[in-house]
Amino acid sequence: MARLDRLAPVKELAQLCAVLGREFSHELIAAVSPLPEPALMDALDQLVSSQLIFRQGAALESTYIFKHALVQDAAYESLLKSNRLRSHQRVATVLVEKFREAVAARPGFVAHHFTEAGLPEQAIPYWRAAGDLALQRSANVEAISHFTKCLDLLTGIAASKRDIRQELACWLGLTPAYIATRGFSTSEVENAARRARELCEKLGEGEGAAFAIVGKFAFHLVRAEMQQAHAEADAGLALAQSIGSQELMAQFNFLIGDTYYWEGQLAPAKGHLKKCISPWDVSKARYIAERSGVEAHCIGLAYLAHTEMTMGYPDRARAAMSESLRDAEKLGHAQTLGHCLGVAAWMAVFGRDIEAARQYVRRTVEYCQEQQLMFWEASVYLVDGWVLIQEGSFEQGVKRMQEGFAIRRAAGAALVHANFYAALAERYERVRDFDSGLALIQEGFTHLEWSGERLAESELHRVQGELLFSKTSDADAAFQCFGRALTVARRQEARLYELRAAVSRGRLLIRREQRNAAHNLLAPIYRSFTEGFDTQDLKDAKALLDELS
Repeated sequence: MARLDRLAPVKELAQLCAVLGREFSHELIAAVSPLPEPALMDALDQLVSSQLIFRQGAALESTYIFKHALVQDAAYESLLKSNRLRSHQRVATVLVEKFREAVAARPGFVAHHFTEAGLPEQAIPYWRAAGDLALQRSANVEAISHFTKCLDLLTGIAASKRDIRQELACWLGLTPAYIATRGFSTSEVENAARRARELCEKLGEGEGAAFAIVGKFAFHLVRAEMQQAHAEADAGLALAQSIGSQELMAQFNFLIGDTYYWEGQLAPAKGHLKKCISPWDVSKARYIAERSGVEAHCIGLAYLAHTEMTMGYPDRARAAMSESLRDAEKLGHAQTLGHCLGVAAWMAVFGRDIEAARQYVRRTVEYCQEQQLMFWEASVYLVDGWVLIQEGSFEQGVKRMQEGFAIRRAAGAALVHANFYAALAERYERVRDFDSGLALIQEGFTHLEWSGERLAESELHRVQGELLFSKTSDADAAFQCFGRALTVARRQEARLYELRAAVSRGRLLIRREQRNAAHNLLAPIYRSFTEGFDTQDLKDAKALLDELS
């Protein structure tokens, strides 16, 4: 500050430079400074000579940078408040009038100057525009900051003068940004989606209401509140049909199919998911992804892959998942790719593919850390733990899975946990910790009953049978568990889980010396498969049939 005081003739210019920021162009300082060009160049030369600022580039095309942020702060704080307000207003006005392309590319810059000038009504549309641009770049943390600043300014304006369309735009933008950074099931997502929907109803805004419904749906589904999720998805489809938007109809067919999948209703899930994957227009899909946080085609393909695998078509499943990931990369929307990667990792566990699970964990964690997608990073900790257990690091794997469960629960998530309870409980049976395994199975059954998320039901019964037999040698109790697993799998048309249950029951029949019964149970199920003979489940079934023959 003392050095700046010794440069009294150019102190005012240094203060104006500090208002512009740590870095500024010659073109901008020339536009806002009252000094004529020769005097301006002389003053800037003095600031450079004193090493308060550095110059990069030549003459009129140069860029200036304060030597240190503390130097800029000192110059800025030395301004009287009234002069500071006038300087910010001057900068904002010049930007709007003379630097339109720069303002379009960086609306947050002019928003900042209008805000610091004490002109909130002028700042609000620029903060909103900055939030929209950040969403388009998948810069979700930045988008949250911009939209929140906009809302803060709106609350300071009298209700009679407040532009509720700007408020609506902020809540609609915050919903997908919160989904990406904090998870689907947090209170922030629910509050943003609810407020957006209220404003849409007040304004008669149909498309915005549809996006808000997606947020409410996601909140309920990931909390495993299946009934509420169904209600939101059905309401969204009805709205999309009334609007006549094919893209929104695809969106809500995906949401309905996704819900049916987790409920274990695989045939209707497949029907709805097929409706959402084509035709696909990348630009329209990206628009919806940015505004809802969920993209129907790519994520729909991922869940169609899950459905195909569970229904006994692993080759189709892998092809659909590959297409999902390829199109998600083409889309260029971070949350969508993170979602698809996470779902692909889950499918590797459900299909007992250790190598694929390992690769998806590495890829998903790297991508989610790069893009700040906390929810999906934590979600593949469950997969990472499963892989570690398969590799023999049981305690480390359990710890990793528990870390994933804890982060997801803290974010309000419960969906998919029952599937991983079954997978982990099966490993407890291998290390002969039967009580821990049975406790997890009971937790899974409790979850099924209150939530209606029944995809894991067959597996829970099957693993329960394995644990009970290993613990007590009670063949009758185990036989009943395997029977219930078969019944559920057949009702759901889940041939993969039917095959697993048949293998478990077949092994028990062999122990009872009922080899013909074991063969008659397993053989027709195995013969119903037409693909996927390289998968672990079909290899296990084939090995057991070979033993029986």
